[in-house]
Amino acid sequence: MDTSWLARRFSEAAEEFRRLAEQHRSHPGIRGGLAFALWGQGRIEEAILEFDAIAPFDPGTGQVKVFGAALRCLLGKSDDALQLLDRFSSEAALRFVPAMHEAYLRISLGHHGPAFSALERARDNREDALRHARVAFIFDPLREDPRFRALLRAAGLA
Repeated sequence: MDTSWLARRFSEAAEEFRRLAEQHRSHPGIRGGLAFALWGQGRIEEAILEFDAIAPFDPGTGQVKVFGAALRCLLGKSDDALQLLDRFSSEAALRFVPAMHEAYLRISLGHHGPAFSALERARDNREDALRHARVAFIFDPLREDPRFRALLRAAGLA
């Protein structure tokens, strides 16, 4: 799978994912990659459409809905993110809810203190998605905060 979006080569990534999507129209990984590339290009509405298109194929983790809600926050629409946070809080007593889901939403809402708390839980849980923190652009709002560098060191990512 193309990871050009992680290297911030968003135009290249979008082009490659569009080419792949022509061959595999409903492949969630390809459409998700395209959504991230579009997000990185600042094409928020298009990225939302891609995430919405693959939401029915989400394997129950809710991650696709999380990213769609995070994008909507960038458009000033926080209702979806707040509803997901409430839902995850309720569900946490019944099942494992990845702390990274909360972290993504908190970052997009601008709630940096709670985002760091969620990231620390993700580190403690050894959540695989945390490995992207070093490079993924969704973490850019936190990069200048000394807590972020400390988190990366504690997670073995720095």
